[in-house]
Amino acid sequence: MNNKNAAQPVLKRRDVLTLTAGALLPAVSHNALAQNDYPNRFVRWILPFPPGGGTELSARFIGKKFTEITGQPVVIDSRGGANGIIAVQAVLAAPADGYTLMFGSNATLATNAALLKTLPYDPLVDFQPLSLVIQSPIVFLTATGSPLRKLGDFVVAAKSQPDRHTIGSGSAGYHLMGALLARKAGFTYINVPYKSAAETVLAAISGQVEMGVVDITSAMPLIRGGKARALAIASERRNPGLPDVPTAAEAGVPEYTAAPWNAIIAPRGVPQAIVTKLSAIFERIMAMPDTRAFFSEQHVEILKGGAEPMRAFQREEIAKWIQIAADANIEKQ
Repeated sequence: MNNKNAAQPVLKRRDVLTLTAGALLPAVSHNALAQNDYPNRFVRWILPFPPGGGTELSARFIGKKFTEITGQPVVIDSRGGANGIIAVQAVLAAPADGYTLMFGSNATLATNAALLKTLPYDPLVDFQPLSLVIQSPIVFLTATGSPLRKLGDFVVAAKSQPDRHTIGSGSAGYHLMGALLARKAGFTYINVPYKSAAETVLAAISGQVEMGVVDITSAMPLIRGGKARALAIASERRNPGLPDVPTAAEAGVPEYTAAPWNAIIAPRGVPQAIVTKLSAIFERIMAMPDTRAFFSEQHVEILKGGAEPMRAFQREEIAKWIQIAADANIEKQ
């Protein structure tokens, strides 16, 4: 006898209710599982600079710490050009799932707003802050064969021949830092833009520009190797790595400090649970003793980790550089 009905299981009312409820849950439970499981594969960090240079060195160190904590590799994707906008667009075009982050800079996250007429993104709206990382004092760099022996030599020359002398800058941020120096010292000059600090260093040591505005990490190897001369450092005190280089104040420009900075951000739309988890991871990394030791060797300053300090700092920086650009009568590009 072949009775198909006899072989069928009988569904009781509570089984039907369980199946019905289960049909409503997969989307929610899968989403929650994905967030709790994050990260379960590699995470891509996009950098707004060409390969090489101090930013990539910093990103690779922090990426290694991220891997130690999460077990997942970090892929560094360097995309220089257009004042960091190429990198920004790549981040915003990626899925907002936490697997594409940006190791951003003061140019992309603050000073672009002061210098560009049309900015195809809003640095406060289109990104979610995760953590500040470091800030690096800038040095004014020239070739070892240059007649400039100190910062005051350039100031005197630029005052005597307005708009004749050149300063190289690797981003919108460096441009504004040069403009701030000019305003405080009372001279005018020609800004020569480059795609990165590394390119600016090469331009300065080859004589393409008389002086370059670069971060200490990018400049240090060439200064120590005798291929470049640092005229001054834009910090409140001398840097232990360059003890013979005077501060800007010592060189005759009082109350002048400037430092590019880096921060890690996520595109808008990444689930809050992932943002919170990432922020905590980066706050932990920046507080590690070996992180502090590494960046101390690079002669840069570690900034307070976490999302909230970053957002407050970013707002202050945007307002500050917009005012500086206005005071220096810099026309937006």
